[in-house]
Formats: sequence, C-alpha cells, structure tokens
Amino acid sequence: MRLRLENYHRLLSLVGALSWRDIASRYRGSTLGWLWTLLNPLLLLAVYALAFGYVFKAKWGDGNTSGDFVQLLFIGIAVHGFFAECLMRAPSVITANPSFVKKVVFPLGVLPATLPMVALFNLGAILLVFVLVRAVMGHWPGASYLLFPVLLMPMFLLALAMSYCLACLGVYFKDLNLLVPSLNTVLLFISSAIVPVASLPPEHQKWFYLNPITFYIDQARNLLLWDTSLDWTGLAVRLAISLVLLVLSVGLFRQARRGFADVI
Repeated sequence: MRLRLENYHRLLSLVGALSWRDIASRYRGSTLGWLWTLLNPLLLLAVYALAFGYVFKAKWGDGNTSGDFVQLLFIGIAVHGFFAECLMRAPSVITANPSFVKKVVFPLGVLPATLPMVALFNLGAILLVFVLVRAVMGHWPGASYLLFPVLLMPMFLLALAMSYCLACLGVYFKDLNLLVPSLNTVLLFISSAIVPVASLPPEHQKWFYLNPITFYIDQARNLLLWDTSLDWTGLAVRLAISLVLLVLSVGLFRQARRGFADVI
C-alpha cells in the first residue's frame, strides 16, 4: 500500500513538473515574460469591449447592456477555451514525444494529464483578469466565487477524459489533427458562449443543451456575474458522467499504448 502511494506521488510530481515546463516554455525568451499571462486576456477583453461594446453595441437580451454582453461573451469564450486547448493538443501529445514512447520505463499516461493542467492555469489567468477588471469597475467578488472550484471539478475530469481518449486515437488516426479544429468551432457555435439559448426556437435549443460545454458556461456566468448558486443536481450528474468517461478513456489508453511504439 505504501509503495503504491509513493508511485502515485511520483506520477503526480511528474505531471506537475511537465505541466510547469510546458507553461514556462511559452514565455521563455520573451521580453515581458510571465506578464503575458495577464496581458493576453486583458488585451482580449479590451478587444471585445471595443468591438461589441463600442462599435456594434451588442446586447445579450432585454434589459442587458453592451457591457453585460462583453462580460457574458468573455466568460463563455474562456470556458470554451479551456476545453478547446485540450482538444487541440491531445491528438498529437503522444506523437510529438517519440523519445518518451520508446522508453519502456516512462509512464506515458502522464502526457495527456498535463493538458488540462496547463489549460486550467490559462483559465485561471483569464478569470483573474476578469475579476480584477470588475473590481476596478466597482463589482467586488461575491460569496458565489468561492463555489467556482467546485464547478471546476467535473470540468477538469471531463477535459482529462477527452485528453486520454484523443491522445490514443491521435496515434492511430492522423486525420484527427485536421478534424479537431472543425469540431472546436462546432462546439463553440452550438454552445451558449456567443448566443443566449433561450432566444432560440425550442426545436434548436436541445442541440445547444446537448453540448456539455453549455452547462459549464451557464454555471460560470451564474457564479461570476449574477452571484447565484450552482445547479447542484446538474453538477452531480455531470460529475458522475465525467468520472465514468475518465475510467473508460484511461482503460482505452492503457490498451492502445501497447502499439504506440510500432505506429510511431
């Protein structure tokens, strides 16, 4: 039992080290370095405010202002971006590291696990900028912000399941790298990230609610904008689904990894 715990600890440490290396490599050699972690989402928020708030004066619905639209859009894009980053990188995470594949003692399972860790770091930076900007505008974080880590649990598990599944499939099906960008676009446009689902015809709404990202976007907005609680029943159902998908995807990865060296 003690040996197993030590093995898990080593694996978690390796996941953390590889994730940190991935994050650090993005800013290595740049003039501003880690400041880009905050500057990128700040610039993105500024672009949204200029384009949708000032130029188009877009509104989310009746009673909402252009500023509300910008904030709603920003949260929606941030949550979608969390999943999109995992989807985009997962199919090539194994093939991009052939030296690890050929090392018998290297635990390949840690490679897909780094993807949601890096995506979570980026999401945290984006939401930190969002919270700071709202604080400057006089909207201080409410008690509902404390529930956001609870929402992240099923999100992280779902992203981890997708990463394992796509990582092993990407080794055998090279076209997956070309398919995933289109899938990301579809997931964006049939979610509540850029359009209020309630404003759509009833026959179209079901497709948006079938998109798993829609639930997380709506719940994130409830916590960060409207200071309301979570949909605990919906969250419990999605947590159970994410756990089942994770177990299945890890099992698939373990079976598929036996042939990685032959294919790569």
